[in-house]
Amino acid sequence: MERSMNLSKICMAVVMSICIMLLPVGAYAATPQVPNADVTYDQNNDWTGTLVIDQSKTVKISNITHENTGNDLSPIKICNNATVNLVFEGDTILKGNPSKVSAGIEVEEGSTVNIYGMDESSLTVVGGKYSAGIGGIGYDELKPVNNPSGRNPKAGKIHIYSGKITAVGGDKGAGIGSGYHSDASEIVISGGDITAKGSGWGAGIGTGYATSGVANQVLIGYFDGGTITITGGNVKAAGGDIDFDSIDINDPDSFTVGNTMAAGIGGGYGAASGVITIGGDAQVFAVGQSGGAGIGSGKGTNKENNYNPNCVPFNITIEGNAKVTALSGMSTRDIDNPQSSGAAIGGGRGFGLENQNAGTITIKDNATVFAHAGADAQAIGTSLAVGSQSGVITLAPSTVSIGAQCKVLGYVGGSQTVKSGYDAAGKDDGTETDKEDSTPEESTANEDEVSYIDELRDVLTKAIESRNVKTVYWDKGTALPYDIMKILEDNPDITLVFTYTYQGKDYKATIPGRNVKTDPKIPWYGPLYLNGYYGVNASANANIKPMETGAVYTVKKGDTLSAIARRLNTTVDYLVKVNNIADRDRIREGQLLNY
Repeated sequence: MERSMNLSKICMAVVMSICIMLLPVGAYAATPQVPNADVTYDQNNDWTGTLVIDQSKTVKISNITHENTGNDLSPIKICNNATVNLVFEGDTILKGNPSKVSAGIEVEEGSTVNIYGMDESSLTVVGGKYSAGIGGIGYDELKPVNNPSGRNPKAGKIHIYSGKITAVGGDKGAGIGSGYHSDASEIVISGGDITAKGSGWGAGIGTGYATSGVANQVLIGYFDGGTITITGGNVKAAGGDIDFDSIDINDPDSFTVGNTMAAGIGGGYGAASGVITIGGDAQVFAVGQSGGAGIGSGKGTNKENNYNPNCVPFNITIEGNAKVTALSGMSTRDIDNPQSSGAAIGGGRGFGLENQNAGTITIKDNATVFAHAGADAQAIGTSLAVGSQSGVITLAPSTVSIGAQCKVLGYVGGSQTVKSGYDAAGKDDGTETDKEDSTPEESTANEDEVSYIDELRDVLTKAIESRNVKTVYWDKGTALPYDIMKILEDNPDITLVFTYTYQGKDYKATIPGRNVKTDPKIPWYGPLYLNGYYGVNASANANIKPMETGAVYTVKKGDTLSAIARRLNTTVDYLVKVNNIADRDRIREGQLLNY
């Protein structure tokens, strides 16, 4: 697996103020009142096959293990519009049948489960074929809500109040939520120590795999995560099998991803996020993979005819005293050509049209957020729009609002995204925002950052007017303002080579005008952002290629084309094409390469 995050170490003071604090359940609030049991199942009073609960009641389960096989289906099935309080104590394990469509705890549409865990107890739930760990089962046939012949049933309502719970989806199912080709309905978590992982492109919390997987039958945006509300507890959710304990927020290199294409919280592959609210004193750690958002929609498509333009936009609110860490990583299906990631919070890759708002993100009150996305995505916002072509970064639009009292840091492609809520010059100092909606006029850099801007503007203007100078070299300052980046964007034949020193390290960013895409809401493009997108250490996954500037590189002993491509911020294919290289595995010391 390729490590997908590579940014400067974040100082401990910043991380301690923003990253998730994994505390015991008792740290959040007193355990809620557990209802008295109408019936108790334990080792002396067990059931066989499936326990069907079709009437509203309180059921207590104590130290029971059910791992269904053969012809058995879900260990527990809640149906017939029943509202069931499920209380567990001791160590309870419930596993659906991996060869049959079955959930660990199946909740039919119209029914509700309320889950309570006693002190020092644990519940492990694993879905069977196509189904969620806790929630709905899956369906072979792709029948969304607007299907003429009728839709697949949704998952029932799931409310979790307390307890230590590990929920893992079966193949194509969410950990908590719906199964294959099905919508989630309502998921509420108000307490507990919860770990939820999707399987086979299912979200950790939300929907299962939501598209066909057949090239000419892919449908994106026809299912969604319903309503997901988290107001308390310690919640970890991943769109795949992530070892949370191995992830060190102080060392993003510790984060690797698989190929599951699902959000941590929200949509599985092909599914919209639904409405997600995280508030109260909740502490949430969400990881999306291979184009899925950390919190938001799953991976979408690059083909417009596969996308439902009427899909539900993402609607994500982080409020109260919530502490949220959201990560998203690039696909490692092809190690040599990994694909773009989804946003850490917001849209998945290929989920949202270029000319249509993909959704809304609101961060307010005293919320604390740390977001890190892979290449070609915003930390908070969107990723590549539907139909984006390789080598061109076109983001789907979105609406992001960050409150004045929030603490927010966002990184993308190995560098910091400069947006409202972040320091104007792109520095990772962890300061709070001082304005509700920061604009270019409201955001300023320090005097050292702006003193050279007029001079650089004049140099660029003269280069443009001369029509002969294609490359401008600059070595003053550590950040570039919007208007300089706009000049480059408007003059695609000009390349700015910007060298600077930041926090004791030397950087070189090669910025071809034709690859610049500005945002008037971003007043300054800081040193980490520039290095992440244009620096010699920038991820090759950014698909940013320098134009032909007449520059020449001399091959050194031990060089490989892939290493040279990374050093020059380009791709192997580009070097092969420009230099007419017949065998990409054979270059010689002293050979001259145009780039």
